[in-house]
Amino acid sequence: MMRYLIAIIAALATAILIAAPLGLQQAERQVTLPTTTTSAIGATETNHYPRITLIYPRGGEVLSGTVTIRWNITDPDGDPVAVTVAVTDDPFPTCITCPPQEWHYIAVNTSNTGSLIWDTRSVVDGEYILMIEAYDGKDLSRAYSDWFVIENG
Repeated sequence: MMRYLIAIIAALATAILIAAPLGLQQAERQVTLPTTTTSAIGATETNHYPRITLIYPRGGEVLSGTVTIRWNITDPDGDPVAVTVAVTDDPFPTCITCPPQEWHYIAVNTSNTGSLIWDTRSVVDGEYILMIEAYDGKDLSRAYSDWFVIENG
């Protein structure tokens, strides 16, 4: 069983490594394989990754001033989820083998309220990608928007 799980994880990691440099961000958007752990008494616990639906911005928008970022995050196990929201103008934000990206963090480990007010004047005008991370205490999921424009003049 353990060899089977390791093979699946290795195959997923390879798919992400191949897809990310090609700009195929969908590869990392939702990975929902459960994490299985065994306790000291031999009981098996399975945890599923939180599921993220990015509502706004999704990409293609021109934003200015104050906007409301919106998402829907559910956890199949009912675990509480901490949310991190960030933007980057890096052309390869999901590339694992590229140099580190610079993310501008809007919120870190905030409550899963489904929305967040953001003043776009906190970054310079340009093209950006939004990332939302959901952490349920065991597993982390990420969702990315497509490119959108900040134009505050």
